[in-house]
Amino acid sequence: MKRYIDLGKRTIEYTLEYKRVKNINLRIKSDASVYVSANKRVSVAEIERFMKSKSEFILKAIDKFEKMPKKERIQYFSEDEIKKVITDI
Repeated sequence: MKRYIDLGKRTIEYTLEYKRVKNINLRIKSDASVYVSANKRVSVAEIERFMKSKSEFILKAIDKFEKMPKKERIQYFSEDEIKKVITDI
């Protein structure tokens, strides 16, 4: 589910997914998107407190990926996309 959080002077969009995990997991992907997974027993308020405690890291990582030329960003493809690329060659 897409959510928004204010970190400093910026509003960040992040994807929250509930899974069977023990910890709150935070990932900043190479496209500068933010992904969080947590156990369904963890409240959104607790997740957002965690994210605010990591706000400096999150904002630096987003800025780093946004400044990086797109050709240098790592790209991930699904199996179907890989098969399509191989067949198109």
